[in-house]
Amino acid sequence: MRVPTHYLNSFITFAEAHGASRQELLKEAGVSQETLEDPEALIEYEQFKLLIQGAVARSGDPALGTRLAGQLPITTHGLLGYAAMSSETLEEALSFVTRFVPTRIPVLVAELSVDKGIATLRIEEAAVLGEVRATILETTVGALHATARFLTHDEFEFEELRFPYEKPDYVEEYRKAFDCRLVFGAEAMEMRFAARLLKTRLPLADEAAKKLAAKRCEEELAAIESSDDLEQRIRVQLLKMDRLQPSLDDLAKTLGLSSRTMRRRLRNAGTSYKAILNSVRKELAVQYLRTTHWTIYQIADRLGYSDQSNFGRAFRSWTGQSPQELRDAE
Repeated sequence: MRVPTHYLNSFITFAEAHGASRQELLKEAGVSQETLEDPEALIEYEQFKLLIQGAVARSGDPALGTRLAGQLPITTHGLLGYAAMSSETLEEALSFVTRFVPTRIPVLVAELSVDKGIATLRIEEAAVLGEVRATILETTVGALHATARFLTHDEFEFEELRFPYEKPDYVEEYRKAFDCRLVFGAEAMEMRFAARLLKTRLPLADEAAKKLAAKRCEEELAAIESSDDLEQRIRVQLLKMDRLQPSLDDLAKTLGLSSRTMRRRLRNAGTSYKAILNSVRKELAVQYLRTTHWTIYQIADRLGYSDQSNFGRAFRSWTGQSPQELRDAE
């Protein structure tokens, strides 16, 4: 997967202020300063992760994402920021966010829903975020919080935030940034707030500017979607599932392909459905073992293994150690 360089310059600049070396961070990730400053540049997702991981590690500040997010002006979000800013209501602004968040960070997908007076903005992960999971999610939450408060002249507040990982050591930074109930170990990242706030009218509404920004966002999204290869589309579908036990036939149908066509295209790309499925299972297994308190049985079941011993054998073949050995080493 290739991702835009949006936000990375802000990350590195913020990390520099905390003692990190820009030159060393870029060298380690294999990214040039020119690429970082190019608004249309795309880099490999692994490079993206290395830059974020390096910024956090070298700054010595595990809460870097939370601190940075509150300082990002709405213009940092590019065309998406302008579309939101020129919307008539907060609901319209958030509808732009849910549709176009992949233009800013393709590894995330957003969905807005309302139930019994509570609005929920749910963030799904379109890639296994691994070591930078917490940093990416907390930066996203912080940026959305800061944007909503800017748009509503500080009338917006969360009522509850739900994080899909265990409580971090720096949870006090969350409490400083978000004056609301915090829940950890949730199924997915969710931001909950009073639904009445969706009707808040925004002072900078501009129909012409909104239409122009929305049109450009559509063009950016179309370009990203057209560049996605079949393997990435399969990975995204797998990550949406509660239990990883899909058949090739069912997944091909979901993607609008025949089983034969999907097999042929994957074979021509030098891979297979089984190889992709096992790769996703391995990455998720490592992430779950490192970031949750789920039992080995629960992790095995979530990954589609009805027998814990089968999961253990598969995990050892992937990593050379048992699930418990990896967890104990953390």
